[in-house]
Amino acid sequence: MDLPALLPDNVLADVLRRLPPCGLAAARSVCTAWRTAIDDRRLLRVDLLPHSLAGILINFPCTSITDFFSRPSTDPSISGKHVDYLPESSGKRSWSTIIGHCNGLLLLYHYVLNPATRRCDPLPPEPILMETKDRYEQWYLAYDPTVSPHYQVFLIPRFHPMSSRGDQIDPVRERSEWPPSPCILNVFSSAAGRWEERSFAREGEPAGSTIADMRLDQRCCPGRYAVCWRRSLYVHCQTNFVMRISLSNDTYRVIESPPGAKGDRYHLELLLGKSEKGVYCTLRRGDYSFQVWLLEESSCRTQWVPRHEMDLLALFLKPNPESTRRVGSPKQHPHGPWILQDIDYYYEYNEEDYYEYSEEDDEEDDMGTPLQDEELEWSSEASDDDGMCDCSSNYDNNGNARDTYDGDVSILGFHPFREIVFINYDFRRGLAYHLNTSKVEDLGNIYSESLDCVPPNGMHIRSSFPYTPCWV
Repeated sequence: MDLPALLPDNVLADVLRRLPPCGLAAARSVCTAWRTAIDDRRLLRVDLLPHSLAGILINFPCTSITDFFSRPSTDPSISGKHVDYLPESSGKRSWSTIIGHCNGLLLLYHYVLNPATRRCDPLPPEPILMETKDRYEQWYLAYDPTVSPHYQVFLIPRFHPMSSRGDQIDPVRERSEWPPSPCILNVFSSAAGRWEERSFAREGEPAGSTIADMRLDQRCCPGRYAVCWRRSLYVHCQTNFVMRISLSNDTYRVIESPPGAKGDRYHLELLLGKSEKGVYCTLRRGDYSFQVWLLEESSCRTQWVPRHEMDLLALFLKPNPESTRRVGSPKQHPHGPWILQDIDYYYEYNEEDYYEYSEEDDEEDDMGTPLQDEELEWSSEASDDDGMCDCSSNYDNNGNARDTYDGDVSILGFHPFREIVFINYDFRRGLAYHLNTSKVEDLGNIYSESLDCVPPNGMHIRSSFPYTPCWV
């Protein structure tokens, strides 16, 4: 018997209206009638869902606390200083580095945290690996509040390189395919409250890689990310294929990387992310050239489609005549529309001198007038020249022209709802590159005082996560 059909629509809606947001999210997954009643009457408030970008969480080298790069207009209750409300253990605050983000929830090694609501869930001890010398497991978070109030944490195997100590290996095992079918993964479910071994059957073709191939791909930075999109978790794996894990039927599918992504693994960095139209990736080709690809999926075909080519070297060497701004060093232009909280420096080095943003700082900012709120909402046309910056570095400190650029450039991630790529510009500025116009916005100083003690060869961003608050 179809119980929802026994209730008139208005009565069902009145009952559902009494549920809290988490309850409404759970009710949407019960049946089509309930989902229709909730969606048609907009009972689940959109403003509570992760539909806006608050900033970027950044893990700098040699730091233990994740930093937060955001606009000052971000809700004051949202802060990167999550260490203030993490539980304490044995008299010492048990902070850690953020290792994942998904729709407003943050993943730490022992907690899942919502900075907007300040809810912090401890995770039980993860299963002990039997082959700790052979492999390790990377943690990934899957959460969609429009589908369910519950989240899952996946442990995805990664393989260590072969030891120079001559450890015994099984050649037959080294030649075995990875991932196998079925693929056994450890998964934590907040609904069950425990870790479980789950079996995932493969759909489609294998990756064509072996365990021995996995060992050859040991890139550390930037990290290998995952994307939660349409009830699937897309995970960037060793050898640059993507593993699409279904969150509804315990299956997985291997998605090959864009053409050319299986060459020199030390120079062809692939970075996975979510943006306006779904799953994207950037593919680094050389020091300053990046390709942007969009994943198109249909019932009969899955393929990467080229979306844009970013030539950042040309950008840095060619002045922008339309701009009144020029990117300089952090000391020359300490502020901007966005502010780096410099949290690690605050806790580890000099708490008394920790810098807090104030509106008066804008009066002293020689970068020009800060962007207004509507500009910070990322006009897709990026037509306001005040928001555009001149990134050219074709003049040295003496004003002499030069034709080379030797600074560091890396990708911080994608804007979740606009076709914009965030860029780390030589640890000096955070930039927003608009794919539709190839124009660039200067967001502000991204240099952390904690980097003063980092040697030049250690200057790299370990990982970064665009953060979307969720109030559910």
